[in-house]
Amino acid sequence: MELPKGIFPFFQTAWQILRDRPDMIHAGDLYPQGLIAWIMSRLSGIPYVMFAHGEEITQTDCYRYQPRIRDRIYKGAAAVIANSEFTKKHLLRIGVREQDIEKLTPGVDALRFRPEPPDKRLMTRYNLEGKIVILTVGRLVPRKGHRAALQAFASVCGEFPTAHYLIAGVGPERDKLERLSRELEIQGRVTFTGLIEAENLPDIYNLCDLMLLANRHEQGGDVEGFGMVFLEANAARKPVIGGRSGGAIEAVADGVSGLLVDANDPEDVAAALRKLLKNRELRQRMGAAGRNRVESEFDWKERARKLHEVNCRVLKEARIERSEN
Repeated sequence: MELPKGIFPFFQTAWQILRDRPDMIHAGDLYPQGLIAWIMSRLSGIPYVMFAHGEEITQTDCYRYQPRIRDRIYKGAAAVIANSEFTKKHLLRIGVREQDIEKLTPGVDALRFRPEPPDKRLMTRYNLEGKIVILTVGRLVPRKGHRAALQAFASVCGEFPTAHYLIAGVGPERDKLERLSRELEIQGRVTFTGLIEAENLPDIYNLCDLMLLANRHEQGGDVEGFGMVFLEANAARKPVIGGRSGGAIEAVADGVSGLLVDANDPEDVAAALRKLLKNRELRQRMGAAGRNRVESEFDWKERARKLHEVNCRVLKEARIERSEN
């Protein structure tokens, strides 16, 4: 836990509470936001709502003292919003009451992420004309599984001479991954785009024929809590391949909107790639199913309504508690 990082937000929050007298505090992450909310709630009596993403729970398991503080923060919340069933199970494991947990998966802006013709300038920039494009979007860190994805791509390259692998994102693994692509002798068929600004993400998804993220559970508890990229790609009517790990199991409807694989086994990843690359009709069917799933199950308005209900419940319980005291 990085206490110095939390000092300024702590005093800023204290000032805002004194100035605005809010009825409730929302904490979007465990540290430092959750710790600040917990302390402020104990000092002021204002209830707080925690948002749990999953990996912050598994990562803090590896430390000696942090789990004690973590558990107090989550248990002290009037409500905890879990982004997936995976996260909910871990909240229950550390002792959060089930009635205090509301599972609320992330939503997708289906108007922003939607099927569009590929941007010709980007097609030219990345030399993708006439190619079957595999796309990975995410930070270049071990849990995203880029290494296994590159190995899998290398094993199918000979069967699909027009296949090209586009890797969008930045991170500490880039040099290692570029070196691996050279070792696998596929550097001419792999493009690292670097940083993609948020406003350009929809265009990047529309460049590809399928989206691959071989996410896996890393040592130290680093795991994909949900996997928004799967739904964003589905919203653009693209099929997806994801690791059978963490919240991705819920983000990818296996056999419907995409395929789940053992991301620790490059051959399993390669088999999924092969299955989609050789079958355009299957890609189109899964992409369409993914788009329908986004529109029917991951609408932001429904999530806003559920969060409003949670807020109303918390405020009602707080008023009852104050009246009893």
